[in-house]
Amino acid sequence: MANLEVGEDGTATLTVATNLWSIGTGADNDVIGRSVVVHAGADDFTTQPTGAAGGRIGCGVIQAAQ
Repeated sequence: MANLEVGEDGTATLTVATNLWSIGTGADNDVIGRSVVVHAGADDFTTQPTGAAGGRIGCGVIQAAQ
């Protein structure tokens, strides 16, 4: 997944296209009910498990919009 840049006003937009995930299908790759974790820095896409991205500053559960 790409690094997300957040503006000074605290907003960001992320558009992702992948065939690795599904939404609401119930399949093993369904992201509904899984978590997302936001780190303070950029992921170096090398270091494991956090990509040397710094501390965790936010998290949430992925849900379908109502």
